[in-house]
Amino acid sequence: MNQGHLQVGYHGCDITVRDGLVSGTLIPEPSNNQHDWLGPGFYLFEGDADRALAFAEAAASEPFRRFTARPIATPAVVGCKAQRSHPALDSIETAISRLL
Repeated sequence: MNQGHLQVGYHGCDITVRDGLVSGTLIPEPSNNQHDWLGPGFYLFEGDADRALAFAEAAASEPFRRFTARPIATPAVVGCKAQRSHPALDSIETAISRLL
């Protein structure tokens, strides 16, 4: 787990969410839904826009699985820079991936 460093992350979402975040009409809010498989928070794929898009495409193609709070009609990705103040799960780290 990494803490306190600058992170470049990508969030898979619907194009309307991406456009709202980029234009500033939507404010990012931590997710806290029953289907959030890692608990409450803001989900990002660190340094991997392709993986974020794959998530959005999977959510769009299988809406019955409830990967997201709202259905994704048109998969998209938005990137951001973030400074974390709390630990985050990094499934790319070898020590962590062995546990998964």
